[in-house]
Amino acid sequence: MALRHGEREAAVKPAQSVVSARLAAGAQIVGPVGSVFWHQGEFGSGEDWQLLLKVRADRHDEVEAPD
Repeated sequence: MALRHGEREAAVKPAQSVVSARLAAGAQIVGPVGSVFWHQGEFGSGEDWQLLLKVRADRHDEVEAPD
């Protein structure tokens, strides 16, 4: 499962929460990475931090909105 965050610290907290709750076997925080996107009808670019979670398929629903 891959999530994105605008700042590194915003990725660290959910990584710690999900792994400590044993909803994910592990997490990696990667970045910053360049992003190019459409958002609310406007084209943009910027930098994000990626949060990669190792999650079993049957646990995805529990992890979709980590704290």
